[in-house]
Amino acid sequence: MLLIGFLSLWIYPSILSAQDVSGTWSGEIVLPTGNLPIVFHITSTPSGGYTTTVDSPNQGANGIETESTTLQDSILNIKIPLIQALYQAS
Repeated sequence: MLLIGFLSLWIYPSILSAQDVSGTWSGEIVLPTGNLPIVFHITSTPSGGYTTTVDSPNQGANGIETESTTLQDSILNIKIPLIQALYQAS
């Protein structure tokens, strides 16, 4: 599984410590061939969890489904099976 640790989203630690990451987050995946814009749409669920879809605007891909979105101990994990990736932020 690809770990997108080099994804430069602007999620500040103070936001993660607030324990609510709902919203739209934009950043870029840094690749050897250049940067690729990416957008996460994170929605809170009634049960207290999160669901996420991903957009890759330059590729015309919108609403890519994710497997899971978790926030535990101020660490955000988003699993994206379509591209075999895991995004982590703290």
